[in-house]
Amino acid sequence: MSERKIQVVHLPGLKEMEGGILTRMIENYYDRLQTFIPGEMLLEIGFREAHKEGNRTKVEVRGNVIAPKNKLHAEFTDWVSEKALKQTLEALLKEAEKTKPLSKKN
Repeated sequence: MSERKIQVVHLPGLKEMEGGILTRMIENYYDRLQTFIPGEMLLEIGFREAHKEGNRTKVEVRGNVIAPKNKLHAEFTDWVSEKALKQTLEALLKEAEKTKPLSKKN
């Protein structure tokens, strides 16, 4: 297996355990994306505070998949960073599924 090319920007200030969960989720989805986009691929994930309300902070997650023949983008916002990340990664995965060529019937 080749080295994963993942770039994470502005991972929100979380407890160590929560940060590990997000990192493992990103790595897991990278591997799943590779099944639809073979070859070299870069997964970029960016976090940013979208809105603050009292003690809560809404997090926006932007995801990009950059490959020689494909460029995919998705973004979601949620009060829970893990949920916003999962929604973004699921959207990227659905887009990647569409790029896989259909097998030809003989």
